[in-house]
Amino acid sequence: MESVAKAAFSAVAATATLAVAATFYMWRKGGAVMVRSGKEGKLDLGKPETWPGAWSDSLEALAPAFRVRVARMVVALAAMGYRLGEHYVPGSTWRSKERQRFIVDKGWSRTMRSKHAVTAADGTPAAMAVDMFPLMAKEAEKAAFYTALMASAEREGLVSGGSWGRTNATWAKYGLGWDPGHVEAT
Repeated sequence: MESVAKAAFSAVAATATLAVAATFYMWRKGGAVMVRSGKEGKLDLGKPETWPGAWSDSLEALAPAFRVRVARMVVALAAMGYRLGEHYVPGSTWRSKERQRFIVDKGWSRTMRSKHAVTAADGTPAAMAVDMFPLMAKEAEKAAFYTALMASAEREGLVSGGSWGRTNATWAKYGLGWDPGHVEAT
């Protein structure tokens, strides 16, 4: 499988620029919302749109150099049969400090220095992390996606939460770390 993945990655590299542009255009479908704010009203932990603080799931909320590396990762995943918008979606790119504080307070993150909460000098989102969420129903299929995501991220010199400590029993049995959908810059 590793040699197949390496061959696919090499084959894609020559046409990455065109494929990346097409992939991002298809995901945007007329323009993704850059930054959203949590709605006022009743908090529902199952619905991130009700959580406090601004956030984005747009790949455009990533820092430009990091976005290029993520785009190459997306192209490599497509070559392995995982297409953005069909098999997985970005669930979180940029978060405001208020949103990050909420996530830390809930115990879902351990740091206020999240690479999701990075802004450029002008205050615009410039996240250095992205969370990818698989759309498959079966756990084993999700694990296979996370394994491919980890390999693609590592080829781009990025860090995958799939390589972190095996403290989440669901993913540890597949040899994955506690946050396998998370990818960040080193």
